[in-house]
Amino acid sequence: MQRSASIATLFVIALVLVTSTLMGTYGALSYSTNKQRLLAGLHSEISNSADLAATSLSLAVWNLDRKQIDQIADGIMKDQDFHGVSIEAAGKVHTRTRDQDWNVVAAETLATGSDDITEIRTITFSNETIGTVRILGSTRFLDEELARIRNSNILAILLLELVLIASVYFLFSRVVLTPLKKIQSYAAATIAANKPGANLHELEFSGELEDLRSSLTAMTDLLDHRYEELQIAHDKIQNELEHRTKILKERVLLEERLAHGLKLESLGKLAGGIAHDFNNMLSVILGYSASLVARIPKDSPQQHDLSAIIRAAERAADTTRQLLAFSRKQVMDVKIVELNQIILDLKKILGRLLGDDIKVKITTLTKPAFVTADQSQLEQALVNLCINGRDAMPNGGTLAIETDLVTMDKHLSDTGQELGAGEYVVVNISDTGVGMDESTRKKIFEPFFTTKEHGKGTGLGLATVDGVVKQLGGEISVYSELGQGTTFKLYLPLVQKADAIPENAAETMAAKGNGEKILVLEDEVTLRAIICQMLTNLGYCPVEAASSDEAIKLATNQSGIALMLTDIIMPDQNGREVYEQIERVVPGLKVLYMSGYPQSVISSKGILEPGIEFIPKPFSENVLGKKILEMLSHQS
Repeated sequence: MQRSASIATLFVIALVLVTSTLMGTYGALSYSTNKQRLLAGLHSEISNSADLAATSLSLAVWNLDRKQIDQIADGIMKDQDFHGVSIEAAGKVHTRTRDQDWNVVAAETLATGSDDITEIRTITFSNETIGTVRILGSTRFLDEELARIRNSNILAILLLELVLIASVYFLFSRVVLTPLKKIQSYAAATIAANKPGANLHELEFSGELEDLRSSLTAMTDLLDHRYEELQIAHDKIQNELEHRTKILKERVLLEERLAHGLKLESLGKLAGGIAHDFNNMLSVILGYSASLVARIPKDSPQQHDLSAIIRAAERAADTTRQLLAFSRKQVMDVKIVELNQIILDLKKILGRLLGDDIKVKITTLTKPAFVTADQSQLEQALVNLCINGRDAMPNGGTLAIETDLVTMDKHLSDTGQELGAGEYVVVNISDTGVGMDESTRKKIFEPFFTTKEHGKGTGLGLATVDGVVKQLGGEISVYSELGQGTTFKLYLPLVQKADAIPENAAETMAAKGNGEKILVLEDEVTLRAIICQMLTNLGYCPVEAASSDEAIKLATNQSGIALMLTDIIMPDQNGREVYEQIERVVPGLKVLYMSGYPQSVISSKGILEPGIEFIPKPFSENVLGKKILEMLSHQS
């Protein structure tokens, strides 16, 4: 009887452990599902409320009806899920928040908690932005609802577990324990009735013992089968948990990629929106400044002022190029270049930039490594990484630059982007500096993120490098630990065979013309004037056209036009369409396109194609002269 009790006790303990594990797993999955559902509902509620509030506030803000604005703010705060609301209009901020007792109170500023959900909407009236509304949603009641659901689930799981344990134990008692007790009873009776030397099978109830033995054997087989089924069920649950955990991790990674992509897209749209007008203005500033420098004596005090103006304009142009580069909308002059030679050519420049306390070690491949790139952009990216390494070594150190070849089937970089199969040239740039922790390493390629002191960095350096490398079809990754230095790896697709790049005849000649006629099509008056002045200084005869109709008329009526210099994006027609019409009148006419728009806009107009000559705004007189001379020196 004691053995039966021990078996029953062990069975109950095992049953409790198994059912607790299963029910606990179910409770965890249920809690996660409910949390995601409630959080998604709260996000949707706050987003819809923000949209409705922006619409409702439009007329009140336009009329400067502060009373109605306050009423709308109070109405928004009637929803207990909202932590605060801030309405900014006409230089005044209307703010409502909650105190510790969750009562609505007015405040000067709106403090954001770590668990708050923020939605911001622009208030517009007749397509004009007149204010903003910001709504903070709180997860306070969401947590309370989750706690209530969790408690209910725990109670239900406990009840279900008790019922399950009782049911299984009842079946176990009927199927196993009862026959086992009978066997024990028969065994005790046999021992009591048996005489020395007697045969057990000769007893009166020996047949019943055989039946019980067979029943016990059958029950044992059934238990083994049920154990195998439980083991299979356990393995399935374990696999399902691992699968769901993997899906959740991948979902978080995808959400991070999406957020990063949306941020880049938004900043890219901003950069593209300002690029054209900004570059046109910079072209005028640089053009007239260069003209004044040429006309004013070199020893004049005004030369210093003009040089300052030119440097400021060039810095502004560089900033615009950086914005377009990290948003991957920069127009690139892509050619086949030899990467090892580019790095070796940078050695002298790096010596001046990095200082005497930084030792530069360069190790390149013994064979050429050709890549397709914009050489100036690639050089700038490499210099940015070297300067970043210098700043990480305030007390001096070693900067190592190495090139290598790798062949891969598939590679996932640290930035989360996948490289295709093929051969790549890898540029390793390592420093012995202070290194970075994991949180910093995850954000270094984000635009405007910097670890430097205020005023000592724009936060665009590494973002620009990332944009340039990705625009060239490559990838960049970083490895770093605090106190152990940092290594950047640039992966660029290898070009197996580079065609011979002939020496440009225009580079050996002075960038001056011989009175050739240049048809200039530009709708901006000031920009057209400075471009024509540049052409005149370069020895060309500019023919001005402010519109496409005027350009076609001039090309038809005038002879001897050697080249057409045209803007791409114009109000009536784009430059490509105008040139195609003029080419019917002047067959074989060369064309040079110019634009301050980003690459995405130009590509959508069908301009950027192989063999098309292009010069990005702003450009200097020297750059324009070399480009035109290069085109005119080539045979048609």
